[in-house]
Amino acid sequence: MEGLDYSRIHAKKVRIQFWAKSSVSGTYGFVIANTNDTRTYVTTFTINASATWQKVVLDVQLDTVTANWVFDNTHAFQINFILSCGSSFQTSNVNQWQSAEFFSTAAQTQWATTSSATFQIDQVMIIPQDFTLGGAANVDVPFQRAGRTIQQELAMCQRYYTKSFPLLTAPQNGSGSGIWTGLFAGTYISSCTRAGPTNGFDGFNQIVGREVTFPVSMRTAPTLVAYGTNASNWFAYDTNGVVFGPATMSGACDRSFTPTLGALIGTTTAQAQMGGHYTADAEL
Repeated sequence: MEGLDYSRIHAKKVRIQFWAKSSVSGTYGFVIANTNDTRTYVTTFTINASATWQKVVLDVQLDTVTANWVFDNTHAFQINFILSCGSSFQTSNVNQWQSAEFFSTAAQTQWATTSSATFQIDQVMIIPQDFTLGGAANVDVPFQRAGRTIQQELAMCQRYYTKSFPLLTAPQNGSGSGIWTGLFAGTYISSCTRAGPTNGFDGFNQIVGREVTFPVSMRTAPTLVAYGTNASNWFAYDTNGVVFGPATMSGACDRSFTPTLGALIGTTTAQAQMGGHYTADAEL
């Protein structure tokens, strides 16, 4: 969890609930920790029957110590489902915060020792509410998306990862449906100045595309990957049917980037159009 989100629940009582299914029944560790595991909270949950979905509910007092926690746009908070654990990382101090790196207890089921074992998790929720009050422990909270609607959920995801491809299209190079859309189209250079000696080639000055704006503000300036029509990591530059590349994606910030192309070669045509796709990754 990002620190800006974690800051809203720090030191509060929360309910963490999820559904789990394992081919191996037994006791599993569950750990809440800060960025570098210098503050950890260890508890356990039990899978009573193998190959059966089971709802798990854990009521937790989050850490009241502020030191070692961050409240900015970096990685602040994490939960871990422990499937196997060596003795060096086991503790007998459960359901309490410790300034040490622990992950489970001596009761831990060593799931990894079973060949072809499976473990599935679904519908994880962190609910900022004190369920330890009288009568509240038995309240059943149905699962709901953090974003409530699919559109809000998508926008929340796009803070950490976004792409120019349609929602259900995997990023890829090529000229198939949904790949070449002229995403950065519109930057036409009608009168470029020739750059330097041609020695068999013609060159133009740098071409700067239109600024590309992300759907939502990202967590930080993302890592960008370009996709084009004819080669890996190329944008497509179409000049009267001739494809050029590669391009540079510069000036990236949390809101946008600018595609640029320097020294177009291999043509005497003075008009160029930018096109291509991208992915932007600002995950924790």
